[in-house]
Amino acid sequence: MAVVPTTLRIIQCLRQAYDNSPNRKDPLLNTGKYCCSILASVLSYMVTVSGSEVQNIFLSSTNQFS
Repeated sequence: MAVVPTTLRIIQCLRQAYDNSPNRKDPLLNTGKYCCSILASVLSYMVTVSGSEVQNIFLSSTNQFS
């Protein structure tokens, strides 16, 4: 439920980028910002529901790329 306003904002930013064809940079950057916000919300929910299992998976995957 918490991602609904962010999703609507993503749609608004995409529409703004479509309408302002010559200057698309700012709305597209905002779209990326809101997508990261949804990702953070989903990961936070997964950690809350699953507990330490998701944290262990995430930490082990980040250690592989370091």
